[in-house]
Amino acid sequence: MTKQENKHVMKSTSLATKLLLGFFAIIVLGGMLGGLGIAKLVRGVMEKEISQKLSLFSEHAIDSVDRIIYFRIETMRAFASEIADHQAFVDSRAFMSALGDTETIQSYIDEQDLLWRAAGDQETSYILDLIDSDLSQKIKANLEQSAHYNSVYEHQLFDEVFITNSYGVNIAQSQKTTDYYQADEEWWQVARERGVFVSDPEFDDSAGTYAMELAVPVYSDTGDFLGVIKALLNIGDIIDSADGLAIKQKAFGESASMNILTAQGDVVYSSAGEYEFLYNIRDTSFWKQIEEHKQVHDHAENATRAAEPPFFIVSNDDFSSGEAFTVYAHSEGYQDFSGLGWVLMYRQDAGELLESVQKVVLAIYAIVLAVVITLMIIGYVFFRQSIIKPILAITQVAESISAGNLEARARVAGTDELSSLGRTFNMMTEKLHQHNRELEQQVTARTKDLSAAKKDLEAKVAELENVNKLMIGREVKMSELKEQLGQHSDDG
Repeated sequence: MTKQENKHVMKSTSLATKLLLGFFAIIVLGGMLGGLGIAKLVRGVMEKEISQKLSLFSEHAIDSVDRIIYFRIETMRAFASEIADHQAFVDSRAFMSALGDTETIQSYIDEQDLLWRAAGDQETSYILDLIDSDLSQKIKANLEQSAHYNSVYEHQLFDEVFITNSYGVNIAQSQKTTDYYQADEEWWQVARERGVFVSDPEFDDSAGTYAMELAVPVYSDTGDFLGVIKALLNIGDIIDSADGLAIKQKAFGESASMNILTAQGDVVYSSAGEYEFLYNIRDTSFWKQIEEHKQVHDHAENATRAAEPPFFIVSNDDFSSGEAFTVYAHSEGYQDFSGLGWVLMYRQDAGELLESVQKVVLAIYAIVLAVVITLMIIGYVFFRQSIIKPILAITQVAESISAGNLEARARVAGTDELSSLGRTFNMMTEKLHQHNRELEQQVTARTKDLSAAKKDLEAKVAELENVNKLMIGREVKMSELKEQLGQHSDDG
């Protein structure tokens, strides 16, 4: 092969290389963009699925807390219905009415309240009579049930239970209270107006435990207001339930942490123990994020709220130095108990929680890479057979024609552009060949004409040469005759 031929082959190969590189670049770029898009979509779907699962867990957890409080309220309501016909309500109301008008009754109550407070921790005969009364014994036997609850829950359930009449003064109690008059207290007023009062937990010095205040009204069968029952609910019941949920949450990962917070940000429960009881976290970054996220979430449309569970991922906050996946659920109450606005916050290390997501994403990348490689192989075979090979064939035919072989033809098949180019190239070659044959025929005919003309010319030249020879012979004879004549003249 000559240098020129090598140059044509190199140009063809260079074109084929450029086409392949362009095709491969498109496949790789498309694969990368497609892989990233699919991975992002899958990650989003899986994160949403995980958040929905954790959101359901969180909602179930906070709902279980609401149910516990509700059932304790119902226990007190049942006791209120049980004692509604007790004679103590009738006797205390009759005693107060006998005192006279409202002003006189209130003066008596204020006087007794001062005496009650002045007694301090001392239990006067009047206080002891109340503690030992039949209604007080019913409190201990039917509501407090110390022995029963200590046996079942290993802690007291209800403590410091006492009952007031419709005037707000104590008529029965399990132990001495600080005040005699209760109607000026918020819990008493709320219980009477709204049917129930529930407070956030606080440490009770007298009971020596963390407890919530519960209060429910007492009504007669005819609907008359008789008074209010108040009790301290030991939150050990809630803690026990939260501990059980904390065990379940470990199924999601060892870094899982569950915190129950009041609406004011006080810690009621912390499974990981990172916060003390009633520690306030309102100044922490993630509490602010919960409040901000809740505002956005609450203002969203209901459909959007249902499709988008409340979760977010935070980095380097007060909880951890890495990314933490946070899901929260707000207390919404149960039945007619409207809830306390508590928040259950579930948090887990994002890397641990999303490990399965990362594995799926890596698997997607591996699949995309395998698809890209497969497409590159298929593309290479396709390009070689459908594009490169026809181009090289046409190039070789062109080189053969340039070398003088006008019989060379490109082998084409199909209906694509390259096949059309091959057929056009063959038609061009055929026309060139035909034109060449016509030229050859014209040259042959012209050569024949020239040969005939040459022969005629040669014949004429020969004839002229003969004539010339004759003329020369005559001149020679004439010259000889002249010489002979001259000799004769001289002789004469």
